[in-house]
Amino acid sequence: MGGAMFGTQIGQAVGVLAGEVVGSTDIGLPLGPAGKAALLPVNIETFGSGLGVPQDEVRLYLALREAAHQRLFAHVPWLRSHLFGAVEGYARGIKVDTSKLEDVVGQLDPSHPEQLQDALQQGMFQPEDSPEQKAALARLETALALVEGWVDAVVHAAAAPHLPSAGALRETLRRRRASGGPAEQTFATLIGLELRPRRLRDASRLWASLTDARGVDGRDGLWEHPDMLPTAADLDDPDGFVHREQLDFSELDKMLGEAAKGSAAGTSDEAGKPGNDGKSGDVDKDEKGRRRQVSLHENAVLVLKEYGDQEELRGLYLDHLAAHPDGMWKPCQAGHVTASALVIDPSRGRVLLTLHRKLRMWLQMGGHCEPGDATVEAAALREAMEESGIAGLTLLPGGPVRLDRHPIPAPCHWHLDVQYAALVPEGAVEAISDESLDLRWFAYDEVGGVADGSVVQLLERTLARLGA
Repeated sequence: MGGAMFGTQIGQAVGVLAGEVVGSTDIGLPLGPAGKAALLPVNIETFGSGLGVPQDEVRLYLALREAAHQRLFAHVPWLRSHLFGAVEGYARGIKVDTSKLEDVVGQLDPSHPEQLQDALQQGMFQPEDSPEQKAALARLETALALVEGWVDAVVHAAAAPHLPSAGALRETLRRRRASGGPAEQTFATLIGLELRPRRLRDASRLWASLTDARGVDGRDGLWEHPDMLPTAADLDDPDGFVHREQLDFSELDKMLGEAAKGSAAGTSDEAGKPGNDGKSGDVDKDEKGRRRQVSLHENAVLVLKEYGDQEELRGLYLDHLAAHPDGMWKPCQAGHVTASALVIDPSRGRVLLTLHRKLRMWLQMGGHCEPGDATVEAAALREAMEESGIAGLTLLPGGPVRLDRHPIPAPCHWHLDVQYAALVPEGAVEAISDESLDLRWFAYDEVGGVADGSVVQLLERTLARLGA
């Protein structure tokens, strides 16, 4: 019954939303097929009425916005899945307050259906107040703000010299986004999700300032990879982000090599010691014996406690997680846990490495944890499959193969990588992803000539575990 009630209310909100939007990208999410722009003439006419602006200017301005959205999604292939992944990550944390539902249902008068409407609008369905859910919401809100801010800045720069009413239309849209319509208010009440970004002005100012400081290519170059985009903290200080010294990655290889030597010093001489299998379920029991979901943070602690090697580095990881409840997520500037996997084909004596688009280094597959990852193992396997394009990968039994802590450019400071090995299925064919400049197989004895010490040590430990 709860699902039906919730579905009814969401359906009504979607219906009202259809009467508010003026195009397929009006709420920041690409709702139409890829590459297909759409405008709703009736809604545009309603939007323009009473503004004192000629309807042809209103249509042209909104058409420019729709075209800018389409241009962005066409030239940034990963953006569509990134946005919907953020929505899905947030949606997974929504739960029903069953006790409140029972109370409400018991008090309903069937002759007054409006009571149900009022009850639903009081927030019966609420997101979890957990670090993962907060991170998912922050990720979604920031992503939407960056998309809408870019469109706002680009369209204003193009339209202002030619459309007399460009400034007035821009401000009208900004105010419309700030207040939201009835449907958006319903979504915000029901599930805490604001469809329109609250930080549009900050994001727009950041993109405009980037254009002035670095030019169009420098501005749009930030869309090459999600890790290069401004964060929520950067929206608090747009000028600081714009004028921050651009990073020189030529020194990063040296830093990584020094960090690899440091972590190797704390490593047991028994390379490849299996220890416990490192597996940990995503379900636990509370003090009353009831089953509850284990957070990714808790899973990482369990995995690290069961990991039987690199004692000093393992302790550092555990201390970090104890001090930082958000230590699994990219916004944690003190450092955060990442997950990676060396894709290996033992039958042919080779490993698959990716040429990292940002670092210009040959590395194993890996990256940041995401709210949808139930375990650290799942994060490593997801990254390996996404970046290799190989379905059916399986992690080498025995839990993590190695830990590697390495410095990264500001505003964050450290990646605390949990490294696995992934076995390829027979007949596997790789496919390069948008995150890579190149993807290539290397024989075991070739790895030392192309990759840094951390990748070599990961391969050595993997081979030791395989008994090769």
